[in-house]
Amino acid sequence: MGIDIYAHWRGQTEAETEAQITGFSGVHGHVGYLREAYHGGPYVTKYLVAEAFAAEDGESTIPAQTLRQRLPVAVLMHLYREHKLYGGGNDPARIDDLAKLPAALAVVFATEMPDTSHAEFAAALKPA
Repeated sequence: MGIDIYAHWRGQTEAETEAQITGFSGVHGHVGYLREAYHGGPYVTKYLVAEAFAAEDGESTIPAQTLRQRLPVAVLMHLYREHKLYGGGNDPARIDDLAKLPAALAVVFATEMPDTSHAEFAAALKPA
């Protein structure tokens, strides 16, 4: 069982909508489909798209700028959750080489976040 989130945007094509039907994939965020297993919190999706969870019908409009601002914390929350729940096991979302993490985060933050206040925090993350 898990949390499934489907993004909708202005001008979305039928092909883009159909691409979100992925059979519970955990790796199709790039098509606007997010999934998170109910294995224990903290739940990243509840942070990232909090408005949708607060809405009675489960639907909400969240500006892309808001999602970009939440992204650094969401990434760090995911890393914490993955370690807490799977402890280095075989979770498919796991980053096998944590030495690569700063470079991966730098790409995300450089392209998605104009603010660089996250850099010191991300650099402080150590594999331990």
